[in-house]
Amino acid sequence: SEHEKQRIAKAVGVGAIKFALLKTSRLKPILFELDRALNLEENSGPFIQYSYARATGILRKAESVDINPYFVDYSKLTTDEEWRLIKLMSKFPSTVINSYRDLRPSLIAEYLLSLAKMFTTFYEKVPVLSVADEGTRKARLALVEAYRVVVSNGLHMLGIKAPEVM
Repeated sequence: SEHEKQRIAKAVGVGAIKFALLKTSRLKPILFELDRALNLEENSGPFIQYSYARATGILRKAESVDINPYFVDYSKLTTDEEWRLIKLMSKFPSTVINSYRDLRPSLIAEYLLSLAKMFTTFYEKVPVLSVADEGTRKARLALVEAYRVVVSNGLHMLGIKAPEVM
């Protein structure tokens, strides 16, 4: 609907501005360029929001698949892209602690950019829904859900909305 489009546009626009300001260390001068802040293919808030919406879309398409993270065989995750994503997600708690301790929200912003780039690589190279093995599909869907949770939490900490569609 038109109302939904307006709501998403506002969330992305406001998120772009907030992210552009927060990704800059407080010790550096801020140079704000609107075109760069709104670029979906660059180091921007909308880039992260888009990767979140993409992950949500994958899970929406797999709605009929039961993904209980306690019963997933994670040994099915064997690609470099999967493990790089897992390793980077495991650094989220320490990133949050360091950001809080040092009063540097830019650490969370930089982390989310790295994570979104890593997820994009995973998305481009690793089939999730089309993989033949059901166990592998469930493990990859659980990984996508974990990504969504981390990004949602990180964006929330920065005061930025995570739209489910874009």
